[in-house]
Amino acid sequence: GEGGGGGWAGTNTDSNGNFSLKVFPGKWMVQMDMWGARDSKYVLDGKPQQVSIGSGETKTVNISLVKANSTIAGSIVDTNGSVISDMWGWVFANKNKSGEEEGEGFDGPGLGGSVNKGQFSVSVPAGTYQLGLGPMPGSSYSSGEPVSVTIADGQTLTQNITVYPNDMTITGSIKDENGSTVSNVFMQVFATNKNGGWQNATINQSTGTYSMSVSSAVDP
Repeated sequence: GEGGGGGWAGTNTDSNGNFSLKVFPGKWMVQMDMWGARDSKYVLDGKPQQVSIGSGETKTVNISLVKANSTIAGSIVDTNGSVISDMWGWVFANKNKSGEEEGEGFDGPGLGGSVNKGQFSVSVPAGTYQLGLGPMPGSSYSSGEPVSVTIADGQTLTQNITVYPNDMTITGSIKDENGSTVSNVFMQVFATNKNGGWQNATINQSTGTYSMSVSSAVDP
């Protein structure tokens, strides 16, 4: 669950699919995270559910899943169409177009697959998706605008994703509200652009600094 103020809480389901989650009072968006069951053929049915809860209250939220029996598979390629065999990362398939209301459709971590040596495969229900890439930190390439794909029930569809060589570098320090550098803390820094491109930074946790290479070609 995610709180309106940026809070986050998580738990695991039991063998019967039941769960119990302790949270602070307020508004929360509740959804299913499939990180622990990536081989599952089921994904979240619809958008996350919003629930308001007060101190001492217990609320019941049931989560529906839908079978994902279609497959989008492909390669990560450069602008010449050549497979980048040393590419690692995460491919996501969202119902959302960048800039639309968050939470509509199959949004979030339920739909996606890892990139292994430039190849990927993602299980999805039938529908239209925005297919994009989040490269691993330190990658020499950046992803461009997500690709729109439409897939039928039970279909296997091939769709490659084109990436662009990095030619710029963003660096900086992570500081607290007093301007002091934050170090020895697990953190994530990433950059996005208006086209839906995503790039992760490499972080030096001992010094609280980060660096990421990006491409000027993805946001002309």
